[in-house]
Amino acid sequence: MKHVRHSLGAKKVRLIGSLISPKGLTARPRASTQFKRNYTRKPAHVRVCPAGWHGKANDASPTWGYCGAGAFTCSLCWRGFTSEKRRDRHEAVCKGVKDLLRRTKQTIQLWVRSGTSDENAFREVFKKGDYEVRKFGFRLEDARTWLDLGGHMGTFTCLALARGCDVVTFEPHGENVMLLEHNVRALPKSMGMCGDAPRTCFLHRAAVASAAYREKQADKDGTMELLAPDKETETYRHTLMRQRGDTVLCSDDLRCEKCNQRFRSYKWLSKHQLKCKAASEYSCKKCGRCFKRRKCCEKHEAICDGKTLSFDYHSSGRVPVFTLKEVLKAYPQIEGVKIDIEGAEMEMLEEMRDSDWGGVKRLVFEYSNEYDNSAIRLRAILKNLEMHFCGGALPNKPGTYEVGEHITCPNAFAMVVHASTEPFSDGYAARCYNYDKAMARTACYDPLSQRMTAAPQGQVV
Repeated sequence: MKHVRHSLGAKKVRLIGSLISPKGLTARPRASTQFKRNYTRKPAHVRVCPAGWHGKANDASPTWGYCGAGAFTCSLCWRGFTSEKRRDRHEAVCKGVKDLLRRTKQTIQLWVRSGTSDENAFREVFKKGDYEVRKFGFRLEDARTWLDLGGHMGTFTCLALARGCDVVTFEPHGENVMLLEHNVRALPKSMGMCGDAPRTCFLHRAAVASAAYREKQADKDGTMELLAPDKETETYRHTLMRQRGDTVLCSDDLRCEKCNQRFRSYKWLSKHQLKCKAASEYSCKKCGRCFKRRKCCEKHEAICDGKTLSFDYHSSGRVPVFTLKEVLKAYPQIEGVKIDIEGAEMEMLEEMRDSDWGGVKRLVFEYSNEYDNSAIRLRAILKNLEMHFCGGALPNKPGTYEVGEHITCPNAFAMVVHASTEPFSDGYAARCYNYDKAMARTACYDPLSQRMTAAPQGQVV
């Protein structure tokens, strides 16, 4: 087992961070030297914090209503009136306003790579609003400082800055870091200040994982290999994980010792080894496959593109890796945490205890059920989180995890979990827990999965 230094972990976190802030930059992002990218700007209409301090939108002065000379404003909803009599008549029946940012919308523009998964990430954050449930009391501005694990192109980071919050961002991939930094600098200058205090973003080119996984995979200097998909359109599937279920992500990790052929499944490798013969001296220079005859090797090289599989991962370099405990220790002011790190969040959340969260009040993470489809494990993680987040830890896919051994939500649908130390409003907890629906879905899912595993090879069920 490799021994990783832990004494300098929290100190190194701050050393590799760089401070960036909105500058109103209008230039186009630099093109990548590895891929040909076409950058376009997408507009997003977001609610912004009009004034006040970080995370204190409730104390912000209103930007709507009558604001003329001698105006009288309602103390509950900030509505303006021309006379004190009208104001008093309104206050007698006023119920207040739950969301003070509902009328303070502003348009911001983010750079995205056309034809890539950047467009999906933009849609999830700004169109669907997966990371907020404002109607039920889960809002970004309730936390003064947010931790963004898996920053990608900066969609969540820019949204949190618009809400008036400070952000600490971690993103390991180099191309994504460049685009994230450019998008933050392209925000309007007005978002660089919240009242008299500047809005800050500390950007780190590093990854975050569990202590046990880092101890197993990292070198002595605390770095790990980052895997990236071969498809140029997949820009947010970078991961530290080496395996997804029974499938090996990088085929270089699973090769036949005789012919050097690559596989992504132990099952197919074992079948191949039963009939595989010893390798010869002729091998393809592109994919490494071995041949007995030179003519066969030359014929293969003429049509080989170096990719033996339709979807594969490759090494994207080594990046420093920290644990969530070290990050929270380095930045004790963090009150909100957002996690989207492609499967590494499961083991990391399992090792977190109540005392490790510190002053964190809000947590939102995307559960990667394609890496582990166990509903039992998800329920155990939610129970562990509720030790600190007393308000509840609730996924946005009710009826898919409450009973049974498997999560019945398809892998293509993102399962986002919201956790809060304060109770959700308007019955959100009851809405996100549906036992009857889970029983019906499990009754249909289990027989189908048993038939698929019991079906003979080549037979379609």
